[in-house]
Amino acid sequence: MKKIIPNYFILFISLFALPLSMQGQTVLFTENFNSNTQYSVTLGGEGSNGMSDYFFRTDGSNINQSYTSATADFFAGQDVDDGGWTGSVSPSQLTWSNISISGYSGIEFSGEFASIATDKIDNSDSILVEYQIDGGGWNNLLAFENDGATFNTQFGEDTNFDGISDGADLTGSFLGFTKSIASTGSSLDLRITIALDSDGEDIAFDEFQIVGTTAGPTVGWDSPSSTETETNSTQTISIPVSLSNYSENVDLDVTVTGGTAEAGDYTLNTTSLSFTGNGTENVSIDINSDADSDDETVEITLTESTSTGITIVPDVHTLTILDDDSAPLPTAFINELHYNNDGGDVGEFVEVALINSFSGSLSDITLTLYNGSNGEQYGTETLNNFTVGTSADNFTFYTWLPSSIQNGDPDGLALSYQGTVIEFLSYGGTFTATDGPAIGEMSTDIGVSETGSTPIGQSLQRIGDCDGENCPTGLTWTGPISESPGDINTDEILPVEWLSFSAERAANRAGVRLDWTVASEEFHDFYEIQRSTNGAAWTTLGQHRENPFSEQAAPRGGDLHYQFFDEAPLEGLNLYRIRQVDIDGAEDYSSIEKVLFFGEESAFALAPNPARDRLYFTWPADWQEKNVEMELISMQGQSQSVYRGEVPGTLRLPHLQSGIYQLLVRDPSGQIIAQKRVIIQ
Repeated sequence: MKKIIPNYFILFISLFALPLSMQGQTVLFTENFNSNTQYSVTLGGEGSNGMSDYFFRTDGSNINQSYTSATADFFAGQDVDDGGWTGSVSPSQLTWSNISISGYSGIEFSGEFASIATDKIDNSDSILVEYQIDGGGWNNLLAFENDGATFNTQFGEDTNFDGISDGADLTGSFLGFTKSIASTGSSLDLRITIALDSDGEDIAFDEFQIVGTTAGPTVGWDSPSSTETETNSTQTISIPVSLSNYSENVDLDVTVTGGTAEAGDYTLNTTSLSFTGNGTENVSIDINSDADSDDETVEITLTESTSTGITIVPDVHTLTILDDDSAPLPTAFINELHYNNDGGDVGEFVEVALINSFSGSLSDITLTLYNGSNGEQYGTETLNNFTVGTSADNFTFYTWLPSSIQNGDPDGLALSYQGTVIEFLSYGGTFTATDGPAIGEMSTDIGVSETGSTPIGQSLQRIGDCDGENCPTGLTWTGPISESPGDINTDEILPVEWLSFSAERAANRAGVRLDWTVASEEFHDFYEIQRSTNGAAWTTLGQHRENPFSEQAAPRGGDLHYQFFDEAPLEGLNLYRIRQVDIDGAEDYSSIEKVLFFGEESAFALAPNPARDRLYFTWPADWQEKNVEMELISMQGQSQSVYRGEVPGTLRLPHLQSGIYQLLVRDPSGQIIAQKRVIIQ
């Protein structure tokens, strides 16, 4: 329905329009839905099915809603998916394309909206106005939703676009809304999407307008950042700076104001720029080759040396220089592995050896488990989350206990540094990785494997002799043999050729007897006997520099055999090792041997308690060949079998939650013959 516009209202509109011109705003686009419409229907179709279902331009005379403050024709919709006309669908959409905004900033949209349905709008109904600049993707501009109720409320502005109204409510009187468009460019597209799917749900809108302010002179980097790769010689690059909307000459200073690059890594050739009109000038900078293996940045800043007050945006350009030298891979290797054994798999682990001179972050070294059937990774962990073991011959040994390691034929594992593979090994055959750090690489079969009959407590290990950073060259895989997670493997890396080392409770005297045998002593200076209770803090018990200890047996077949007695072992767990020192100060260690000592012979004992990943046992003499089954029961009553076989000296614990457990030892008939409370940390 047409409305008669009073004179005072015309005067108000005139007064309102005048400040726009005075403030420098220019009308760039107007859609008043009169005869010269500019939209296209991009969803649905225009039409009606009587007075109550429609989607079209109207003067109000052919619809059942009566809006106030309408100045002429407007666009209206109600139950737009009624189906009574071609293209009737909810949502429906109008789009305006290629609105020129070139040379303007401070872009604003305004429009008037009304809705009479104060108790009919459901949460499926919505009105959304969006824009895009230069085809860069649609952005929310203005939205109307109900208050979040499922049914029957009214439209209100949704200021944060979360689907719930939180702003001004719409009524039957047209209400104006103005929204800023922060970006600028050459071309603006606008669209409105209407979702109304029931009788009485309505919307009306009118007087769409886009205004902008004539942009003043602007100068700045064409891009706030760029990236170049360093080469083995000096390279010169150019970074463009452009000025638009020229009004007077502009001079700029160019300076380096920050970044991580050192002064010798670059040379800034351009220190000033002059503009006498619109256009582009280039800043020249040389990138010099350096010896570092790190990426670097240079921050270059523009400042005006004249006094025009020109806007400089962006005023800082960040140049990233990518180093062409890869970071050197650390000397690290997979040293020991256990994944399969007789019965249910127990104590699966991977051990990694890392040279002590490594100064980087352990979190950059990653161990990835691979499924050989499809080449995909199924588990990963970084070295900082491994358990730190002992150090020997300038290496430290790290152990990881995954929840499960697959049993091969084939499967594998990759050790990588910052995403670059150090080694990719497999067992039970070879395969090509299809994802993860080793993607596209063929594995190297270690040549040994475990089976379902491998005794518990054994593993696959690297043994042999290698030299510092050349490791693991010189080492070969062997096994299954007695495991030594967290410790150096027998016959590995050591300049003294160790043949054996044992520690056991002395039979005929109080204390613990240590025996070790070596095949050679090249450049050897002395041995040091050490004891610990936790594997971290070690105490020196004695030293041998020239002559064997008095208890030594005579060398056999050229081998050198040594013996030492610990006359005062500690109650509980005693860990022993031999430290061997060369004449040049280099050192390495024997394997670590464990002895439980409880003074008088105990019927059944275990240590340490609390425990982390393993337990050590003493058993009555008549139990030495007895078969037992061991079970851990949590305080919540959860039970887990952890061992089945002959009584063990060492038991690797599965991955368990910290807490208090009851360890039950059963004979083959199922009767409990021993039990202890164990605290798992």
